[in-house]
Amino acid sequence: MQVRKTTTREDLAEIIEIEGEGEYIYENELEVTEHDGYVVVLLEKLRGVVESLDNPGNLVGDGLKGRVELYVLHAKSEFRSLKLRVASKAGAAFRLTIGYFRKTAADLQKELPCKLCKAACKLTLAVILAHLGIPYLRPDGADAGMDLTTFQDVIRPILEDPHAAAQRAIAELLTQTGVLSSIRVALELIGWIWDVEERFYTFACTMAGCCP
Repeated sequence: MQVRKTTTREDLAEIIEIEGEGEYIYENELEVTEHDGYVVVLLEKLRGVVESLDNPGNLVGDGLKGRVELYVLHAKSEFRSLKLRVASKAGAAFRLTIGYFRKTAADLQKELPCKLCKAACKLTLAVILAHLGIPYLRPDGADAGMDLTTFQDVIRPILEDPHAAAQRAIAELLTQTGVLSSIRVALELIGWIWDVEERFYTFACTMAGCCP
């Protein structure tokens, strides 16, 4: 069993990323109230057998069904709580990202330090692709980039106007984070190659003015 947990936290947002390999169980009860903002849960089943509850309200598109789960909790919606349970078997691997965005957070790219801006950009782009059902994961570990050129026509409308997203919860979340313009510029300048390495997000956050 190998587990790596990374937590990036500021007053306005907190992003937790857990990468697990081998036999491992993760459980958590999540709930939001009218005093909270958004909670985003993204479960990526990278390889092998990864069992989960697959709660009602999974916002992932058809192209990623069974491989990814995406939930957005918000007090204004009916989906305010989530029982999260992930169990990976021997030889399996998963990545679980949980993002907390405070109710008072608005246009995060103007308020976050570089490290958290990069984490927010990474989660935001992953949410868009998962919501659209674009199969961005690689079975061997999702450790490389992906050519998104053929998906420009479905991705660009959301980057330009988050209300183009089919789900209201997704649209409101993307509006709240305020990093879409930076991601769009980064994709266009790099030729729509989504590089999951940190240099892509550093570039996006440089466009946002968060990174020097």
